[in-house]
Amino acid sequence: MKRYVKRGHVIKADAINRAVNTAIDQVVSLNPGVSRIGDNVVYRGGGGRGGGGDSSADAWKIEEVNTLPPIPTKGWKRVYWRTPAQGGTGDGQMWEAYAGYERWAPCNFLTDKEGRPGE
Repeated sequence: MKRYVKRGHVIKADAINRAVNTAIDQVVSLNPGVSRIGDNVVYRGGGGRGGGGDSSADAWKIEEVNTLPPIPTKGWKRVYWRTPAQGGTGDGQMWEAYAGYERWAPCNFLTDKEGRPGE
């Protein structure tokens, strides 16, 4: 793995902000269901390439779920777990699981959910 920062190197806020904004712009450009409004990134659902188990187009779509589905048997999958206000049991964020996992894992934030299929 290439090391971009060496021990003792000072990282300035503008460099971190540029890296984060570049990553966000890449996510937005690859996902028709994601848009950037000012400083906010908004997930609107629908087709896109934001997660999935293999290289097929269907696998790259983020599915909105009320409860977590079974763990994939091959590859990986990413889902948006709806909140109770949206008719689900989740916490309103992306979750992912890889074949062999016992639980789903939250992609972005700490949560009080356990990540078990069917939860």
